[in-house]
Amino acid sequence: MYYAEVPAEPVAQVLHDADTLNFLGAIGVTRIISLTTREGLAKDLPAAVATLENFSRQLPASLVTATAKAMAADRVQEMESFLAALRQQSVDGRAL
Repeated sequence: MYYAEVPAEPVAQVLHDADTLNFLGAIGVTRIISLTTREGLAKDLPAAVATLENFSRQLPASLVTATAKAMAADRVQEMESFLAALRQQSVDGRAL
């Protein structure tokens, strides 16, 4: 899991990175928004946006493999583009 301690075994590291990558990019945005009000990740849409912002800043640092780090860069850019558009279209989030 993305929030778990990074394991020492190489296969476990790949699985850790795969799970973490699933919380980044378009898939990550979709997952977090779909879980809003469920699963305790976010109580409402503004909280979901805050979670997305936190994930885009924090999760890449937890990745272990070079491949995952490279993939994360693109996914973070996707998230940041989405969040910028959302801020623009929602009066800096006040219309959410």
